[in-house]
Amino acid sequence: LYVCNFFFFFKQKTAYEIKECDWSSDVCSSDLLVPHEVWKEVVERGRGKPGGEEVRTADWIKVEEVEDRLSVKVLCRDIGRGEAEAIILANRMNALLIMDEKIPRETAMCLGLEVVGTLGLVYRAVERKTIKQSFEEIVTEMRKKKIWISDEIIEDFKKYPI
Repeated sequence: LYVCNFFFFFKQKTAYEIKECDWSSDVCSSDLLVPHEVWKEVVERGRGKPGGEEVRTADWIKVEEVEDRLSVKVLCRDIGRGEAEAIILANRMNALLIMDEKIPRETAMCLGLEVVGTLGLVYRAVERKTIKQSFEEIVTEMRKKKIWISDEIIEDFKKYPI
Protein backbone atom coordinates (compact mmCIF):
# COMPACT_ATOMS: atom_id res chain seq x y z
CA LEU A 1 0.00 0.00 0.00
CA TYR A 2 0.99 3.59 -0.57
CA VAL A 3 -0.07 6.67 1.34
CA CYS A 4 0.27 9.98 -0.43
CA ASN A 5 0.44 13.53 0.67
CA PHE A 6 -0.58 15.20 -2.60
CA PHE A 7 0.68 18.72 -2.16
CA PHE A 8 3.43 18.34 -4.74
CA PHE A 9 2.70 15.06 -6.49
CA PHE A 10 -0.51 16.15 -8.16
CA LYS A 11 0.53 19.72 -8.75
CA GLN A 12 3.34 18.21 -10.79
CA LYS A 13 1.23 15.51 -12.43
CA THR A 14 0.74 17.43 -15.66
CA ALA A 15 4.50 17.83 -16.05
CA TYR A 16 5.04 14.18 -16.81
CA GLU A 17 1.60 12.84 -17.64
CA ILE A 18 1.25 9.82 -15.38
CA LYS A 19 -2.00 8.17 -16.33
CA GLU A 20 -4.30 6.08 -14.11
CA CYS A 21 -3.00 2.72 -15.33
CA ASP A 22 0.58 3.91 -15.02
CA TRP A 23 0.20 4.57 -11.32
CA SER A 24 -1.78 1.55 -10.26
CA SER A 25 -0.03 -1.13 -12.27
CA ASP A 26 3.33 0.18 -13.43
CA VAL A 27 4.58 2.68 -10.89
CA CYS A 28 3.55 1.19 -7.57
CA SER A 29 1.19 -1.73 -8.22
CA SER A 30 -1.27 -0.74 -5.53
CA ASP A 31 -4.11 1.63 -4.79
CA LEU A 32 -3.15 5.00 -3.44
CA LEU A 33 -4.48 5.85 0.02
CA VAL A 34 -4.97 9.46 1.04
CA PRO A 35 -6.05 10.71 4.43
CA HIS A 36 -9.32 12.63 4.54
CA GLU A 37 -7.55 15.92 5.36
CA VAL A 38 -5.38 15.66 2.24
CA TRP A 39 -8.50 14.89 0.19
CA LYS A 40 -10.15 18.04 1.54
CA GLU A 41 -7.07 20.15 0.80
CA VAL A 42 -6.69 18.88 -2.76
CA VAL A 43 -10.27 18.25 -3.89
CA GLU A 44 -12.51 20.49 -1.80
CA ARG A 45 -10.41 23.53 -0.88
CA GLY A 46 -8.25 23.04 -3.96
CA ARG A 47 -11.16 23.13 -6.41
CA GLY A 48 -9.98 24.50 -9.74
CA LYS A 49 -6.29 23.97 -8.96
CA PRO A 50 -4.09 21.49 -10.84
CA GLY A 51 -4.78 17.88 -9.91
CA GLY A 52 -7.98 18.40 -7.94
CA GLU A 53 -10.33 16.99 -10.54
CA GLU A 54 -7.98 14.09 -11.37
CA VAL A 55 -7.86 13.11 -7.71
CA ARG A 56 -11.62 13.43 -7.30
CA THR A 57 -12.41 11.13 -10.24
CA ALA A 58 -9.61 8.54 -9.91
CA ASP A 59 -11.03 5.19 -8.84
CA TRP A 60 -7.56 3.99 -7.77
CA ILE A 61 -7.32 6.64 -5.03
CA LYS A 62 -8.94 5.58 -1.78
CA VAL A 63 -9.73 8.01 1.03
CA GLU A 64 -9.02 6.77 4.56
CA GLU A 65 -10.08 8.27 7.87
CA VAL A 66 -7.37 8.68 10.48
CA GLU A 67 -8.83 7.80 13.84
CA ASP A 68 -5.79 8.45 16.03
CA ARG A 69 -6.61 12.11 16.71
CA LEU A 70 -4.14 12.41 19.59
CA SER A 71 -1.17 11.47 17.38
CA VAL A 72 -2.37 13.89 14.71
CA LYS A 73 -2.59 16.70 17.28
CA VAL A 74 0.91 15.97 18.54
CA LEU A 75 2.37 16.01 15.03
CA CYS A 76 0.44 19.18 14.15
CA ARG A 77 2.64 21.11 16.54
CA ASP A 78 5.40 20.96 13.90
CA ILE A 79 3.71 20.09 10.60
CA GLY A 80 0.40 20.58 8.79
CA ARG A 81 -2.67 18.45 9.42
CA GLY A 82 -2.53 16.77 5.99
CA GLU A 83 1.08 15.73 6.49
CA ALA A 84 0.34 14.56 10.04
CA GLU A 85 -2.58 12.40 8.89
CA ALA A 86 -0.50 10.97 6.03
CA ILE A 87 2.26 9.97 8.46
CA ILE A 88 -0.19 8.37 10.91
CA LEU A 89 -1.98 6.52 8.10
CA ALA A 90 1.28 5.25 6.56
CA ASN A 91 2.38 4.02 9.98
CA ARG A 92 -0.95 2.28 10.64
CA MET A 93 -1.01 0.63 7.21
CA ASN A 94 2.73 -0.14 7.12
CA ALA A 95 2.79 1.65 3.77
CA LEU A 96 5.26 3.61 1.70
CA LEU A 97 4.70 7.33 2.31
CA ILE A 98 4.87 9.69 -0.67
CA MET A 99 5.84 13.15 0.56
CA ASP A 100 8.07 15.98 -0.61
CA GLU A 101 8.17 18.55 2.17
CA LYS A 102 11.39 18.41 4.18
CA ILE A 103 10.25 18.65 7.82
CA PRO A 104 7.34 16.18 7.49
CA ARG A 105 9.63 13.77 5.58
CA GLU A 106 12.22 13.95 8.35
CA THR A 107 9.50 13.40 10.94
CA ALA A 108 8.24 10.33 9.08
CA MET A 109 11.73 8.90 8.69
CA CYS A 110 12.44 9.45 12.41
CA LEU A 111 9.35 7.33 13.05
CA GLY A 112 10.83 4.56 10.90
CA LEU A 113 8.60 5.05 7.87
CA GLU A 114 9.78 4.50 4.32
CA VAL A 115 9.36 7.76 2.41
CA VAL A 116 9.68 8.57 -1.29
CA GLY A 117 9.11 11.91 -2.97
CA THR A 118 7.96 13.06 -6.37
CA LEU A 119 11.40 12.60 -7.88
CA GLY A 120 11.47 9.05 -6.55
CA LEU A 121 8.18 8.31 -8.27
CA VAL A 122 9.40 9.92 -11.49
CA TYR A 123 12.61 7.92 -11.33
CA ARG A 124 10.68 4.69 -10.71
CA ALA A 125 8.34 5.42 -13.64
CA VAL A 126 11.27 6.21 -15.96
CA GLU A 127 13.10 3.05 -14.92
CA ARG A 128 9.98 0.94 -15.55
CA LYS A 129 9.45 2.73 -18.87
CA THR A 130 6.03 3.96 -17.78
CA ILE A 131 7.19 7.42 -18.80
CA LYS A 132 8.95 7.67 -22.14
CA GLN A 133 10.96 10.79 -21.31
CA SER A 134 14.28 10.73 -19.50
CA PHE A 135 14.55 11.78 -15.87
CA GLU A 136 16.40 14.95 -16.93
CA GLU A 137 13.71 15.85 -19.50
CA ILE A 138 10.98 15.51 -16.89
CA VAL A 139 12.86 17.64 -14.36
CA THR A 140 13.36 20.29 -17.07
CA GLU A 141 9.60 20.22 -17.83
CA MET A 142 8.76 20.52 -14.16
CA ARG A 143 11.02 23.54 -13.81
CA LYS A 144 9.47 25.16 -16.90
CA LYS A 145 6.11 24.81 -15.18
CA LYS A 146 7.53 26.77 -12.22
CA ILE A 147 7.94 23.74 -9.97
CA TRP A 148 10.92 24.52 -7.79
CA ILE A 149 13.55 21.82 -7.55
CA SER A 150 17.02 22.86 -6.41
CA ASP A 151 20.13 21.83 -8.32
CA GLU A 152 21.44 20.34 -5.07
CA ILE A 153 18.39 18.06 -4.79
CA ILE A 154 18.81 16.91 -8.41
CA GLU A 155 22.52 16.18 -7.94
CA ASP A 156 21.87 14.32 -4.68
CA PHE A 157 19.09 12.37 -6.33
CA LYS A 158 21.31 11.31 -9.22
CA LYS A 159 23.83 9.95 -6.71
CA TYR A 160 21.25 8.19 -4.51
CA PRO A 161 17.99 7.89 -6.51
CA ILE A 162 15.66 6.03 -4.14
